Amino acid sequence: MLEAKVFTEWLGKIEKDPLLFIKNVLVQSIDMFGRRVGFIKFKAGAQLNVGGDEGVIDVPGIVFMRGGAVGVLVILECEGKEYTILTHQARVPIGVNSLPEIPAGMLDGSGNFKGVAAEEIAEECNIVISENELIDLTGMAYGDQWQGIIPSAGGCDEFIRLYMFRRVVDSDVLKELEGRLTGLRQEGERIKLHIVPLEDCWKMTPDVKALSCLALYDRLLLAGKIEKTERTGPYLAELQEPVQQPVGSGGDGSNSGLSKDGLARLAGITESVDIQLSPAGSKGGSDLGSEGTSRVSLGGSSDGGTSSSSAGGSGITSSRHKGRMDPQRRSYSRSTIKTMTKELEAKEATVSALRDQVAVLEQEKAAMEARLIKSEKTAEFLGAENTTFKEAAEER
Repeated sequence: MLEAKVFTEWLGKIEKDPLLFIKNVLVQSIDMFGRRVGFIKFKAGAQLNVGGDEGVIDVPGIVFMRGGAVGVLVILECEGKEYTILTHQARVPIGVNSLPEIPAGMLDGSGNFKGVAAEEIAEECNIVISENELIDLTGMAYGDQWQGIIPSAGGCDEFIRLYMFRRVVDSDVLKELEGRLTGLRQEGERIKLHIVPLEDCWKMTPDVKALSCLALYDRLLLAGKIEKTERTGPYLAELQEPVQQPVGSGGDGSNSGLSKDGLARLAGITESVDIQLSPAGSKGGSDLGSEGTSRVSLGGSSDGGTSSSSAGGSGITSSRHKGRMDPQRRSYSRSTIKTMTKELEAKEATVSALRDQVAVLEQEKAAMEARLIKSEKTAEFLGAENTTFKEAAEER
């Protein structure tokens, strides 16, 4: 636990603050995500130097540590109207079986915020996006001052990096997404999608991520920092064709990934500079375990702990229907998309270099045209002067 990135980063922040001090830490519980530390519950002996007569005082130090997360506001434009996606799933901590939220997920410790955001869109919405399509709302609003919005600083260290992306879609896509079941069954996720008008989103969810995204998007748009872009691209389900899998190979005989036809279509799409793809990435820690609720001191260890996973989740049986592919096919698809993304990035780099060369040539052309105009004016002037001299000579 002491080497967990989320804990060491927290200690680093404390050490940088000249007025906040930690005397000791009593670890109360640890939840593991596979081999990775997931959640930590501890009580810190914290003190704050307020100065003056009071000097150093004790301050509350109960912490539920879970680290950072990302949230994405998906804007789908159809026939001139804007829509967004709300995910509905059970949220036990608040005692509800279906809470409307925007797509979101925990960071994996890699520091790649955009990569995790793109992965969550693929997992929860079945939409493949490029990291370049994501607009960092919190980054544009706060710069480096804050890592994201802070939803519950009184007891939790969590920060949420907020993004948005826009895509133009046909009405068929909206109909297909409405009511679709997604989520990673092996991680106990069962997510149902609902499409709602963007202008009504604020009154259809109490989700702080959604409300914060809407507020930041509106203000940044008003300030002229966000430009509306029209981008169309592949829809993940459209690239998934039925692939029959032999019985006994880990599936139910109807799981699907990207078929040869689907890959060919994806490869064709990558030829377009205006359409960019990004891998969904790989989500660390598929098994959720718990180290129990035993109290241990800082530097101690807690033995035991079990891992559990949900074995549910059926494969996709059609190119445009609900469900998710099994882990093997999903891994294969992600690997394929990663490879194609790298190829696309290489092509984009080449195109960018060519564009730079074109820009230089255009500058040179403009300079030559300017010199040509100057030369023509000079020749015209000299011609006029020559005519004047000839006329003067004839008069003499």
